[in-house]
Amino acid sequence: MTDDNAADVVRLKRKLSAPVKLTTARVTKLTPRANRYEVRDAQTPGLIVRVQPSGAASYYVKSRVGGGRGAAFRNIRIGGVDVVPLHEARAEALRLLAELRAGIDPTDKTDALTLSQLIEAYSERLSRRGVVKRKDVVSCLQRNLTRYLRRPAHDLTRAHITGVMDEIEARGQQSDYLRKCVSGLLTWATNDGHLPANVLAGYRREKDTRAQRLGARAKVTFTDAEEIRAFWVATGTLGNPVHRDLLRFLLLTGQRRSETAWMTRADVTGDVWIIPAALHKMGQAVRVPLAAHSLRLLGVQPQMAGVGLYFPGRHGKRIGGFSQLLRPVKDALGNPGFGFHALRRTYRTGLEALGVPERVCELMIGHARPDLLGRYSAADLWAQRVDAQALWESRVAEVVA
Repeated sequence: MTDDNAADVVRLKRKLSAPVKLTTARVTKLTPRANRYEVRDAQTPGLIVRVQPSGAASYYVKSRVGGGRGAAFRNIRIGGVDVVPLHEARAEALRLLAELRAGIDPTDKTDALTLSQLIEAYSERLSRRGVVKRKDVVSCLQRNLTRYLRRPAHDLTRAHITGVMDEIEARGQQSDYLRKCVSGLLTWATNDGHLPANVLAGYRREKDTRAQRLGARAKVTFTDAEEIRAFWVATGTLGNPVHRDLLRFLLLTGQRRSETAWMTRADVTGDVWIIPAALHKMGQAVRVPLAAHSLRLLGVQPQMAGVGLYFPGRHGKRIGGFSQLLRPVKDALGNPGFGFHALRRTYRTGLEALGVPERVCELMIGHARPDLLGRYSAADLWAQRVDAQALWESRVAEVVA
């Protein structure tokens, strides 16, 4: 090979290895070669796409740990280009680069907590703070992130989380609750030093398009007599009378399903039901007025020896399997969108339709108002709430008679 030919080869190699501004289209068009090769991103230093002879392509970050020529090089895989969008790969690359430049080696997993251990520690923290929904939060995290539980918590990326959220949305379900739970976990873990950064920091959910809004399943609320009557009849199809009466009681009182499922005989005195602070979502004891119809439902519940629950599940434990419980009712109504929250919305809507003042309506369903009225007004308007409850129960009794 002549000197001129050798120089041409060097220039060609430099041209091929020069950084280019990656785009989604350019990444998609990358084709395999006989040997593995890499394409560097001109926009995000350290970010590369590595293409294997098989055609598999993945995003990587290449950089030193700390500064100086003697610092160790690290080659960290972010994820496959078919799984991780380019904008998320860039964001993750910047996060990893910040750690590397600070002298933090993301690949050093010595004594690193697994995600499962991190969630257990978070659960203990929630328990110490007296968070009522601790079990629900932990269950949501463990159930949805099960594939990552054995991995080091440092390995959890934004792409992992948003990927799970996309899967949930693809099933026609909402991912907002998972996002809230993960965000709480990561915020705590970052503040306590278990993780160097919150990978969900700055995350913003995309606004629904017009097509998505038009195709969204409407929230179920029974607003007329026929719908309320249809629900009452549908609950009669349940083989277990405890399940039937629980659902009817929820319609009559508008309370949350978890708080009602834990309702015991010791919580009811006369026509007042007190939800203990340890069970209520707001962490405070709440009085709920009961009228003739709801009291009659409680009065017909058989009492099991040693069991104080009004609506017990199997073996006298708290009732569970709420999704399975609702399925026959959904089928009977012909409405797959029906859920427990539909009963709270129906109750709240029904009270307002009967002329009950807004402030009283909010107190009836135990809402904590963030405005000045909620901050400064301590009036519980008990007499008005008692009257409102009697009015609503009379309305339901009239409809279902």
